[in-house]
Amino acid sequence: MMNHIRKIKFLFLLVLFVSKASAQDEPIWQFGVKGGFNFSSAAAKNIGAKKIKAGYQIGLSVDYAVTESFYLQSGPYFSVKGIRLKGSSSYSEDIPSWKQHFTMKYIEVPLLAAYKMETVSDMKLVFNAGPYFAYGLGGSTSLIEKSEAGADRGDTFGDNRMKKIDYGLRYGAALEFERLIFEISFNFGFANIADKNNELNKLLNSTHYRNKNFSLLMGYKF
Repeated sequence: MMNHIRKIKFLFLLVLFVSKASAQDEPIWQFGVKGGFNFSSAAAKNIGAKKIKAGYQIGLSVDYAVTESFYLQSGPYFSVKGIRLKGSSSYSEDIPSWKQHFTMKYIEVPLLAAYKMETVSDMKLVFNAGPYFAYGLGGSTSLIEKSEAGADRGDTFGDNRMKKIDYGLRYGAALEFERLIFEISFNFGFANIADKNNELNKLLNSTHYRNKNFSLLMGYKF
């Protein structure tokens, strides 16, 4: 029994030593800022014509070097997503056609595994993937009906609207030039954020809404 414990301790120390030795050319922790544009939509059923809505995200980036090539990445981001919808109503004959614009403001935290490989001097190609978790801080939605002159406006996450908790998969690729970062990333939500009794479902006859997002980002490491 004691021999097995000694072997486990030895293997643990060996792995720890190798990991630190392989990452010694790079700082173990790297912090930075990152921001850019969002182009978002949704995976949803029976919601008419979907159009991309532009937004943005900005936040802090954190890289932890496990080995020289393998990293863990995270950081809090403020992210603005949404969608533009257009269609005819199956809910009421009094609303023959409509437009609906959603804006959703999130605090989002990804937890990514990243692989970095050096291509030429001072440039690395990075691939990353992992889950993300988000909480809705606020937003707005406006419903414009052709039969009315005005628009019905409200809070996206208000009563009888969308759920605030979102989570899903984030993956992407980046180029790192010393301290500069150029990145593309994709988000696909797993959470159905549509409350099954909300106003959107009554109008659109839909009970499914999952966020989708494509981002173009630029960052700087300190």
